[in-house]
Amino acid sequence: MQCSEITGLTIKTTMNDSISITVASYEAQADEYIRNTDQLAYFPGLPAMLDKFIYLLPGHKVLDVAFGAGRDTLYLIEQGLDVEGIELTQAFINALRQKTHIPLYKMDMRRLGFTDAAFHGIWCCAAFLHLPRIDALGTLKGFARVLQPAGTLYLDLKEGEGEKWVIDSDGNVSKVARYYTYYRIEEISQLLSKAGFEVLFTRRQEHIKPKEPYWINLICRKST
Repeated sequence: MQCSEITGLTIKTTMNDSISITVASYEAQADEYIRNTDQLAYFPGLPAMLDKFIYLLPGHKVLDVAFGAGRDTLYLIEQGLDVEGIELTQAFINALRQKTHIPLYKMDMRRLGFTDAAFHGIWCCAAFLHLPRIDALGTLKGFARVLQPAGTLYLDLKEGEGEKWVIDSDGNVSKVARYYTYYRIEEISQLLSKAGFEVLFTRRQEHIKPKEPYWINLICRKST
């Protein structure tokens, strides 16, 4: 059991509660989130990361982990890749099913229900940061398991330390609680190495909103 502060109130949650509460927050504000995040033009630098990830793929089969508005999923499809997607927020699944007929699954990234070596790449944008730190290494090992040798992983996180609940007044969703885990480049690089990945590229990217933590972008290769 852990205690977390939300706007001055202390709540008691388990690690699984932090995920379920965060998912419920996205469900409650799904339309707002999609409206605020469904265009690549809203996120300077992201198209370059997508293209770099695609260039480094050893094959065509990609898993988009926690696809949200489906923005990146659709871009990957447009580039001719064979894409599947997983998400815990049912509203996001329903919305993306109106735009594409690729396989979409309601699935927890911590427990991937795919066979070993099923994909050439995993794209995980602005999602891993919602996992409690205790789940990080096991989840990365799960990513490695379903990737083929030399498979490519994209991951991004918010820079910092610790874990906390955040309620944004001017974020992608407003007035709901989401759980964030923050990392330094050195820490996440060590975890990736332990999980069987070689880090090929790292970047600290300034957030589009002033005073927000920097983003950490990483592209990795599964060790052979």
